[in-house]
Amino acid sequence: GLVGIAPFGKMVPQDVRDRVNAAQEDIKAGKLTVFAGPVRDQKGEVRVPEGQVAPDQDLLSMDWFVEGVIGTTE
Repeated sequence: GLVGIAPFGKMVPQDVRDRVNAAQEDIKAGKLTVFAGPVRDQKGEVRVPEGQVAPDQDLLSMDWFVEGVIGTTE
């Protein structure tokens, strides 16, 4: 899979690191699905409907950010 994050900064407390690392392991093990609906894009449009999970192929070709992310893909 494509699960990974950048190294933690010095200011990140150990308890946060532990929770993030545990979540990362759950994602790898298939226990936690990040893109389970409903997922909306920055414009509020539903990209993954309630009860569905975004297929890997869709994730690999995403050209949008989820709701709350600031920035553009261009």
